[in-house]
Amino acid sequence: MEEGQKQQSSQADAQSELVEGSENTLGLSWGAAAELKPGQIVADKYEVLEEVGRGGMGVVYRVEQLALGRVLAMKTLNAQEVSDVVWRRFQLEAKAAALLDHPNLISVHDCGLIDNTVPYFIMDFIEGTNLAKLIKDKGALSLEETLTIFIQVCFGLSYAHAVGVVHRDLKPSNIMLVPPQSDSNGLSVRVVDFGIAKLTAEEYQPTQALTRTGEIFGSPLYMSPEQCLGKPVDERSDIYSLGCVLFEALTGLPPFIGQTALSTMMQHQSTEAPTLKQATLGKEFPDAIEKIVRLMLEKNPESRYQDMKSVARDLSFLQQGISHHPQVSTESKAEAIARINRLHIAQMACACLLSAAVAASAVYSSMKNEAGAAYKAGFNEGANPARNIYIPNEGGDNADGGPISTVGADRNGKACRTFNFGSAKGFGLGYVRLLDRNFKPIPAKGILNFALEEPLCLDIEDKVIVTSPKFLLRFNSNDFVGMRFRFNFGVNDSTFRYLDRLKDLRILDVTGCEVSSQLVEQLNKLPKLEYLKVGKTNMSGQGLLKLQRLSQLKVLGMSRITAQADVLKHLKGSSNIEELRLSGEDLTPQDLKLIGTMKNLRNLWIEKGRNVDDSNLSWISGLQKLEVFSAEDSMITPKFMNIVPQLPRLRLVCLNHKVWSEADLARFHKKYPRIEIAKDIRVTD
Repeated sequence: MEEGQKQQSSQADAQSELVEGSENTLGLSWGAAAELKPGQIVADKYEVLEEVGRGGMGVVYRVEQLALGRVLAMKTLNAQEVSDVVWRRFQLEAKAAALLDHPNLISVHDCGLIDNTVPYFIMDFIEGTNLAKLIKDKGALSLEETLTIFIQVCFGLSYAHAVGVVHRDLKPSNIMLVPPQSDSNGLSVRVVDFGIAKLTAEEYQPTQALTRTGEIFGSPLYMSPEQCLGKPVDERSDIYSLGCVLFEALTGLPPFIGQTALSTMMQHQSTEAPTLKQATLGKEFPDAIEKIVRLMLEKNPESRYQDMKSVARDLSFLQQGISHHPQVSTESKAEAIARINRLHIAQMACACLLSAAVAASAVYSSMKNEAGAAYKAGFNEGANPARNIYIPNEGGDNADGGPISTVGADRNGKACRTFNFGSAKGFGLGYVRLLDRNFKPIPAKGILNFALEEPLCLDIEDKVIVTSPKFLLRFNSNDFVGMRFRFNFGVNDSTFRYLDRLKDLRILDVTGCEVSSQLVEQLNKLPKLEYLKVGKTNMSGQGLLKLQRLSQLKVLGMSRITAQADVLKHLKGSSNIEELRLSGEDLTPQDLKLIGTMKNLRNLWIEKGRNVDDSNLSWISGLQKLEVFSAEDSMITPKFMNIVPQLPRLRLVCLNHKVWSEADLARFHKKYPRIEIAKDIRVTD
């Protein structure tokens, strides 16, 4: 055997010995998984069809959603691994993934507990293979194949970074490859398993205990130098990890392979990566791809690409044969601050969602030892001795506690409302938001004062109310005009049994919670309700029809609920509805015509609207008060520009950029400069 062949064989042997252990994610322990059998029904809505894979956190099953006959994937947490940290990390994965709605990222639809013990979440079921298996079966990929895959990966990760989520565990097995569905479609790529993702800005999320400096998470073959040292990471760490995966796709081997995980991590910190030519023993590669890989694998984050869009740009230039010299300009201090600020703006919109995972886990951690039986029994408030441990019991002998708020006067004699939320050991009940002013949400802990006339909204991100619904009785009826429970684990219909206490409540958001049509019974006790979001819940259109104030609603979010067409028929000609969010998957031309009769509609979001196209755009022309229109997955083409003159107040649109060329977008902007064109609109309010 020639020397070169011996060297390559030796490398392959080293990889085969290492990859099975080193591609595993550090920080995630292994253990016996919860066993679900085919035919088993979970949460009364998912039938288990078969097991499809196992990993560091649990098991993935193929399931059928009974109500819709839709095949999805269910990921469960290892039954013996429900430690405080792993519990929080699993919730963090669900919350992070729920933020991500992009064609190249996994979509999460639902989450909950099996038998009130085993956490699960529901995501798209992907028919295909992963990049790790492709490389194992085929060896090094061609440059053309590699570019097709990695440009899509960059698009998906760029989107995730824009909303403040860093993957932190990129590796070939987390890149799924979906075969073409038709002659017109090419290979589709999906990035999966945001298992140890985190918001990039520490100040906007209380998860530092999970990701503090000194803790090491990731897969040794693909970890950035800063990640190996347990230092804080940002999107540039993902760029390094993706560089390692790109290197492996082109050569068949990762850039660094040590005898142990520790030695591999040390190489990431101090050893210069070989060139692609060196790793393949003389195979020639274009200078551009060599330069791209080198810039992605720079040890110093400041010397790397600073964002994933730049990587996608250079890979695209190479794919198109455009002469280009990849380069990185080191950020100035001002530029770095500007970049962080841009991230903060995105994170402000989603911090409340993601922090819910950790806030909820604080209560669970304490309850697990003191009230585990009550928790497993379904959050039995009467049997739960820990229900008030994070809120001061002002009532003395009153086991349910006294009022949390009082009305008095400040130093200037002005009427004010004072809340005593107590010390919550770092987390708090959630956040208080001032509706009439654009202030950063204020953590609901300690003593807070607000002017009496300030309309307040409370974002519940703690399990106190879940485990003790009577907690709602501790608020005065006019303390809050709004409450949000978005994607809050354990929130179900029984959580709201005392909701009628809050007679001034105008806003309620239970998006992503385990509520059903039974909630309507409590909603009918709210005489001022005008803003309701029940998307991604078990609510049905038929259930919503029983809402007495349905015709009086100004805002309605009902994406991914069944029978939404029934609600649209009821709202035909409504002069009250101003904002509507719904699913486009089942929209018919008749449904669109019904939307077109809602003359005061200002904001319209259609999610996953591939059925919405140019066949009849006249329905939208009557919405003369429309200001925001989002249908990013629709098949609406530039013919839409002919409708715009009939929409005099339109200021922001989001349409499918795969249907619109750059020239089309430029023409739109030139013709209607007052209208902003967005690639994605994420609204969490």
